[in-house]
Amino acid sequence: MKEIFYHNNTAYKILRKIKATDCDPRSHGFNRTDDEARMKVLMVWRDWVGADHVLAVRDGFYLCETIPEAVIID
Repeated sequence: MKEIFYHNNTAYKILRKIKATDCDPRSHGFNRTDDEARMKVLMVWRDWVGADHVLAVRDGFYLCETIPEAVIID
């Protein structure tokens, strides 16, 4: 069963937790260590997992799927 995480009154299903060190561009063949390169690596992780949202936590990132709010039908 997947873990649910709430952030700013929005529910997210955590698909994968990754450490900040897993986004190090050097370990993925980049010769850069700037924030843009880290974001590209993180985007590849997000797309590979099938997440639609990334949340930064103190020691890494949560790759998440947004859980839509329930709609009341009359």
